[in-house]
Amino acid sequence: MVPPQVHQKAITIRNDVNLKRGTLRLEEDKENAGKHLVSFLFDAAVPGSASILFLAGAGPNFSLVPLKPHLFRPQRVTFDKGLGQRFCQLPGSGVNLSLFEADDLSKDGKDEVFSLVVRLESMPKEQSSDASLPVGGPLPRSIHAQTTYVLLERKASGQYGVRVLKQIIWVEGTRYELQEIYGVGNTGDGHPDKHAGRECVICLTNRRDTALLPCRHMCMCSECARILRFQTQRCPICRCVVDKLLEIKAPRAEDDDLENRLD
Repeated sequence: MVPPQVHQKAITIRNDVNLKRGTLRLEEDKENAGKHLVSFLFDAAVPGSASILFLAGAGPNFSLVPLKPHLFRPQRVTFDKGLGQRFCQLPGSGVNLSLFEADDLSKDGKDEVFSLVVRLESMPKEQSSDASLPVGGPLPRSIHAQTTYVLLERKASGQYGVRVLKQIIWVEGTRYELQEIYGVGNTGDGHPDKHAGRECVICLTNRRDTALLPCRHMCMCSECARILRFQTQRCPICRCVVDKLLEIKAPRAEDDDLENRLD
C-alpha cells in the first residue's frame, strides 16, 4: 500500500523587496578599464537600499562581514519604491577583480563565504534614510530584506559570469530561503486566453494550484493531488518521488503577477 504524502498549505509572507535572480549581471565599466559593475532588475513595494559586498562571510544575526574591505569597500545605494526598476553601480564605483585571488572569486558558501552578496533592505518608517545602519550589519525586526548570494564564474573568454546560489529573505526577524516553483506562471504567452496553459496536467480542467515536493513542479489542481496521495508517489512531470504536496492559493486578481513576485 502506498503511504499518503503530507499535504500542506502555503503561508503567505510579504516580501517588500525582490531582486529578480535571472537579471543579475556583472558588466564591464566602459569608462574605467579593468572594473566591473553589478546590475540587476528588482521590485520594491517600499523605499529602501541596495548593498553590494564582494568576498563576504556570514556573521551573527544575519549580518555580512567583508573579508577584504581594502580591495572593495561595501557600498549602499538608496532607491524609491517601484516595480521593474534597474540597478547598476555608477561608473568608477565598481570592483577591480584582478585585485582578488582566484580562490576568492570562486567562493560558493561551503565555508560560509561568498564571492558576491547583494542585499536589498526596506527603509525603516521612522527614518528617512538607513545610513545609520552599517552596510551588511545585523538586521532589526523592523527591516525586511532579501539577500542574494552569488558565485562568480570565469568564462573561456576571460570574462566573468554570475550564478545565484541562493536567496534568503528576512521578515519580522525570521529567515526564509526562496525556492523556485516550476509552473507558477502563464505558459500560454501569446495565446488569446491569458490563462491557457495553466490547467492541471491530470484533469486538464481545473487550474493548477498544488506543487509537488521536493521537485517543486506545480502541475496539478488540489483535487487531483488528493487522489495522487493514495495512488502513486511519482510526479507526473519528472517521475521524482513525491514526499509532500504544497497547495498555493493566490487571489485571482493577483494570479497574473504571481510569477514576477516569485522569480
